[in-house]
Amino acid sequence: MAAKKQSSGNALDDLIADEFAEMRDLSKEDDSVSDFLTTGNYALNYICSKNLRGAIPLHRITSLYGRSQTGKSLLIANINKDPRIKRTIIFESEGGGNCRSLFEFVKSPYEKVRIVPIQTFTSYKISKKDGTITEISEKELPANLESDTFFYKRGLISMIKGILNKLIYNHNEEEVLLAIDSLGNVKSVRQLAGGYDMGMTGQNLGDLFSSIDSLLEEAHATLVFTNKVYNSMDEYTGFVQKGGESVVYNPSLSIELTNLAMNDTNAVELSGKEVDDEKLSRKSAIGTCLSIVRARVTKSRFGTTNKNATYLMDADFGIVQNSGLFEMLKDYGLCTKSGSMYSIPALWDKAFYKKDFLKLFEEKEEENVEKLQKALENREEELKKIRQNLDVNDINEALADN
Repeated sequence: MAAKKQSSGNALDDLIADEFAEMRDLSKEDDSVSDFLTTGNYALNYICSKNLRGAIPLHRITSLYGRSQTGKSLLIANINKDPRIKRTIIFESEGGGNCRSLFEFVKSPYEKVRIVPIQTFTSYKISKKDGTITEISEKELPANLESDTFFYKRGLISMIKGILNKLIYNHNEEEVLLAIDSLGNVKSVRQLAGGYDMGMTGQNLGDLFSSIDSLLEEAHATLVFTNKVYNSMDEYTGFVQKGGESVVYNPSLSIELTNLAMNDTNAVELSGKEVDDEKLSRKSAIGTCLSIVRARVTKSRFGTTNKNATYLMDADFGIVQNSGLFEMLKDYGLCTKSGSMYSIPALWDKAFYKKDFLKLFEEKEEENVEKLQKALENREEELKKIRQNLDVNDINEALADN
């Protein structure tokens, strides 16, 4: 005889539970993210999570996308610096994009990193006789990846599922970062074999995300993928990610990276002389040193969609940690100007010149970050109240402005 289910005390709940044993009470579920991995830049951290100390949500999926030379791989190396990460596994499709020198360049601990080359989403076998490539199921993938007649290759989906399931089976409690760099280079087996894709890449992407999303938290793993963009030839859409809807809908956080021209310096701490010197260097044998990158949150489950940060990438040091912070504080109204002097009441009770901001900030950095976090949280509440009190007429005015 089946065991009698314990009553919940609610007749309707008991009636429904008889039909759906797997049903969960949403009021007792906690799927919030309270911890984030740092990108190494305060402004970028904040626009992603409203947290100066972290941007990438633990145990969730994050997308970093943009054109070449926007620092996508560099950001992965920066995230690897977070001390909570005990192992980083990079699924590399670009052929050497994530080399030891990249991690040395940004002083990221490369001893934590493992690189796994990938080509396709699903597994396949190659005939030793004629080189024919044939897609195979996971059941057909042998433990020994070479037989008398075939070479066998594991696909990305098989690799990631295998790692996550092994972490879960062994009750892993250490944080693991999984990075796919770049998702746009991963092919369907049909493409690899020289045939037409016929929508297989989109189907493979759907299979990838649906098979791993529910495993990340239990495995103590976080997934970050980089992706390339292409010109949609639509004046309203512009550049879009490769992969269709799956790469848009599945991440909890999506960040678009754009390399700005050197004359777009209003969002970083560069003096007029520094800008002029940099422009001259770009034309000389010395070459460029700095890149200006704008990050825009295009999707967020943390209430930060459409927020922007602009920061510097230095050719000798990587992402500049404090760049973009000054201008972000101005945007939030926490930094005000009077004549040639600036004030940030949340930090200091005296005015200062812009050129002195970083020096003052870094003198007591931890203390200043704590003060700014509280000030930004208070400002967010003020802005929230302002938005809640918008008059109906403001909607028509906003539409007219656009």
